[in-house]
Amino acid sequence: NSSMHKKVSILLISILFLGCSSGLKSSWGNFTAYYNTYYNAKKSYNAGLQKVLDSKINYNPQQPIRIYEVPINVGTQDFDKAIEKGAEILRKHENSKWVDNSLNLIGKSYYFKKEYFSADQKFQEIALTTNDEALIQESILWRSKVLLEMELYGQGIQYIKEQLSEREDIWKPQKKAELKTILSQYYVQQENWTDAIVQLNEALPNIGIKKYKERGYFLLGQLYERVGNSRGAYNAYKTVEDSYHDYDLQYLALRKRAETARVLGDNGSALNTFTKMVRDDKNTEFKTELDYEIAKTYQ
Repeated sequence: NSSMHKKVSILLISILFLGCSSGLKSSWGNFTAYYNTYYNAKKSYNAGLQKVLDSKINYNPQQPIRIYEVPINVGTQDFDKAIEKGAEILRKHENSKWVDNSLNLIGKSYYFKKEYFSADQKFQEIALTTNDEALIQESILWRSKVLLEMELYGQGIQYIKEQLSEREDIWKPQKKAELKTILSQYYVQQENWTDAIVQLNEALPNIGIKKYKERGYFLLGQLYERVGNSRGAYNAYKTVEDSYHDYDLQYLALRKRAETARVLGDNGSALNTFTKMVRDDKNTEFKTELDYEIAKTYQ
């Protein structure tokens, strides 16, 4: 009886195998493409990205800050390797399910290498080849960042507006919010503070990543100052503390908050903030300038 069971099992497996040989072949292709190549491409990209993220940002509070990571000259070898491994998938495994993801990795790697023309091509390619909506939305966000770095402000604004209206009902709220914050950065480059403020106010409540929210509200404060709205600026700088990520930016937001309180004639609030900052051990190096601000507030 057990030998009969064995024979039936072997027969079933054979039938299944014959019926699925093309499916198995495709699954095996996906498997080898992933483990031999895509996995390594992603690993290299992540290593490069980590170097970008680990680099200290020196904020200049006098200039409108950037919300998203801009390319700096680090991680180049990692990004080169990611491009090389990704290209291997496109060449050797063109039918695997990792093709679109590879295009995405290659595009992002080119972006961080400041090779914007190549990055732009890859993101446009994804939009044409994939049916994966999440990947399409991702490629739109990255293409928008690329056009911003290329200083193609008019073209970028038009592109983003088209994408927002064409895909109006299918945008994931968080991705739509990210796109609107990128749009605000275009308006900032054009010194169109009013439209930038509108986009940020609509987008920031839906931004889920702390560091982007923190930078976004700081930028909003800077823009309100530029249009002479001290109350709006004060509120935006105050909101920065709800998304604590980077101490340097928190410090600058506190200073700005105290300064705008002073402009609003609320010297009590300004003094409270400056005094609290002086007492914080993390601010020892800024003690002299904070003491000066306190003296100035008393005048």
